[in-house]
Amino acid sequence: MANGPAPFPEIGKKAKDLLNKDYNFGHKFTLSMLSDSGMALTATGVKSNQFFLGDISTQYKSGKTTVDVKVDTRSNVSTTITTNEIFPRTRMALNFKIPDHKSGKLDVQYLHPHAAINSSIGLTPTPFLELATTIGTKELSFGGEVGFDTASASFIKCNAGIGLKSLISLLHSYWVTKGIR
Repeated sequence: MANGPAPFPEIGKKAKDLLNKDYNFGHKFTLSMLSDSGMALTATGVKSNQFFLGDISTQYKSGKTTVDVKVDTRSNVSTTITTNEIFPRTRMALNFKIPDHKSGKLDVQYLHPHAAINSSIGLTPTPFLELATTIGTKELSFGGEVGFDTASASFIKCNAGIGLKSLISLLHSYWVTKGIR
């Protein structure tokens, strides 16, 4: 599966992370502990001016299932239950937040050597549906995504993208498959 195209949400992720991830002006601390049984506990806090925001998260892995629970300073509890390989090459995740009863979501991902398909459905009476697909290789991929709001019966998201790892690796893989040295 590592030789297939990246899922559509990951196209351009490295560039976005370079500009946006882990950038703050305040003081940040993180404390992580890992047990032999597969349980991880992480406490994170950020102080910016007079405000302090923090969270405590725990992760438990057992077989093909991972459970993540995070509690933040606003008493929100975020939970993600992820199961890999229910079917070959699939990954399923159930996400929800407490007390937000409309936050439930089920994500299913299928990875093939030449395609990646992601689908998502909100767990509400009028769910938001999303479908994203990518075709290609690890070096060059083409993809798109659509979002459908069942409450208004309209498409509210439609995006397309191209992922290019590097021109040099793309030319190298072409030369290798054609036997050009």
